[in-house]
Amino acid sequence: MQETASKEKPVEQPPLYQQPRQQVQTPPDPRAEDWASNNEWFGKDSAMTYTAFDLHRKLTEEEGIDPRSNEYYTEIDKRLDLNFRINLIHLRTNRLVNLHKTLPLQRVVQRLVVNQ
Repeated sequence: MQETASKEKPVEQPPLYQQPRQQVQTPPDPRAEDWASNNEWFGKDSAMTYTAFDLHRKLTEEEGIDPRSNEYYTEIDKRLDLNFRINLIHLRTNRLVNLHKTLPLQRVVQRLVVNQ
């Protein structure tokens, strides 16, 4: 039994206090900030926002799509449109209906026709 005890290595105890690790924050992608500002529901509608985060994870981690690419933004917009078509139509309609207060009726109609 003496031999076994002498061969065992002492277990190192972690220090009582460990310095917190500093997280390096990368600056946000300007294109991502533009996308978020162009989608007024982002950060306000929790179902759509969480779906956008989930789609981001799937596109980047599972499908390997670069989040800075045109393909990424095309795919995320397409998939959000498929999931939330009614919500997006409602948001666009409300935005266009509010335009009549600031634009002549002819321009509002033109925008409705162009956006269809």
